[in-house]
Amino acid sequence: MQYFSIDIETTGLNPNCDQILQIGIAFEDTDDITTFKDIPKAEVLVKHKRIEGQPFAINMNQDLIRRLADKNNTEDKIWDHEIEMWLRKFINIHTKGGIDGKSTINVAGKNFNSFDRVFLEKHINPCYLRFRHRAIDPAMLCIDWTSDKLPSLQECLENCKENGKVKHTAVEDALDVIRIIRLKTKYYTKGL
Repeated sequence: MQYFSIDIETTGLNPNCDQILQIGIAFEDTDDITTFKDIPKAEVLVKHKRIEGQPFAINMNQDLIRRLADKNNTEDKIWDHEIEMWLRKFINIHTKGGIDGKSTINVAGKNFNSFDRVFLEKHINPCYLRFRHRAIDPAMLCIDWTSDKLPSLQECLENCKENGKVKHTAVEDALDVIRIIRLKTKYYTKGL
């Protein structure tokens, strides 16, 4: 199975008025497991003419906003209307696109279907790029059945006995999802 772990950082929780600031993506092929450090990955900052959002998210992502505003910063940056092409380029490098470059991909991510997908699909033409309806969410591998809530990404890492805090950068969070899936799935343990 091939899948892409995708994570975004945003200016808030409302996809109708808040914006994507950063996208991270990592590629996993269960038929060709690489060492963790060699997982293909990419990250990009997303530019906007004007940044708008919710105070808690603006505060949490102030470093990203600072990096976006820094004209001397040489990190990869794209405009929000370039999101689809950036994703398609990474996906096409690692998979064979369908007829005319159309791709339907498997996705993994913490809360991908309820959060990231909603933001991303505003920028994607489904004629060229589609996410499969079901996504791999690592919370399902780390559930505490005595609790009434699903674990956060941090709680998933702790459940796997992994030290460190969630970094809240898109590519690091995408990689943490793959790390959790590998640790919780015996099939993957050889790739760590």
